[in-house]
Amino acid sequence: MIQRIYIALAVILLGIFLLIVVAPVVSVFYNLPILFLFTAFQSLFLFFTGLISAVLLVTTIIFAKNTSCYKAMQITRYLLISCVVLCVGFSFATANSFRLSSLEDIPAPEKETIRILSWNTDKVVDEKTIIELAQKTRPDIIVLPEEPQPFTSSFDCSFVPTADTEHVGRLCEIGTSLNMNVYFWEQASEQTLFISKKFGDYQPVNLNTPPFAGFFVSPKYLDEDMPDITVVHLQRPEFGIGTSWWQKHWKWAQSSCNTPYSIAVGDFNATNLNMRSDFLGKCKDIASSLGIKSPGTWHSMLPAFWGAAIDHIYIGSAYVPIWYGVLSESYGSGHRPIFAVIKKH
Repeated sequence: MIQRIYIALAVILLGIFLLIVVAPVVSVFYNLPILFLFTAFQSLFLFFTGLISAVLLVTTIIFAKNTSCYKAMQITRYLLISCVVLCVGFSFATANSFRLSSLEDIPAPEKETIRILSWNTDKVVDEKTIIELAQKTRPDIIVLPEEPQPFTSSFDCSFVPTADTEHVGRLCEIGTSLNMNVYFWEQASEQTLFISKKFGDYQPVNLNTPPFAGFFVSPKYLDEDMPDITVVHLQRPEFGIGTSWWQKHWKWAQSSCNTPYSIAVGDFNATNLNMRSDFLGKCKDIASSLGIKSPGTWHSMLPAFWGAAIDHIYIGSAYVPIWYGVLSESYGSGHRPIFAVIKKH
């Protein structure tokens, strides 16, 4: 009886290994959140499957002397050894980059470059920390995919905040301190965008945007040299909900990044492997463009090589990627900030 249990467990573990490896290329992956998770955290799941297999292998060695079915236990050992080798090997092969970036790694500002900071603060980072990070990194564009606000579009930060606009006053403090305009959209109540005033005025544009997916802004005076910007926070796949909302949000994000001067930034709740591509519409992931395997951006409690790289910056063909990095300090957020430097062709 015990031999059958061990063989069954070994077969199940090998099956889990195959499921994790095959999930990214199976169409059903789009409908099952568990396969979405397997793909996003592929290296992590593979490692722990291998670890469980190794523990089970040790127990077969310990209990082998107490069983009369030596041949069955030998088969079990071979299955478990195969699972350990495959899982650990694939885990290392699929691991993200080990190296996170420090503030000192970010290149100094140069003329004609565009500097982009994206950070899902999880609503737990105070404005002082956001301002200090921005002052040290000097971005031209800041995307905060999870910073709630009650207004529906850009606003004038010269007013004096009241009790009813206390949170907006917080965002105004950030914008004013950094000499940036602030933008958001009625149906994207948690996404906030800051753009340097040297870029001129922008305006939100409705591109049949699904609720809570993000929003799109373009230069108010249709300046072809200024980027169109899509702020993104896609609905994460959840058990009981499935991936349908994520798919709808993802398709909208793809359609919005459709010109050479497009930039899409934010929390996509998906890795490039989840999305099966380094491209978003006509834009390409800047890390991939630079030949970088992005470290995990979420969850910040995990080592970078086990985390999921779900925060992205995509750029259109009018831009050349100069630098990209995932910053090491999360300041209490579950997400690590990401930073990029680009310039026009």
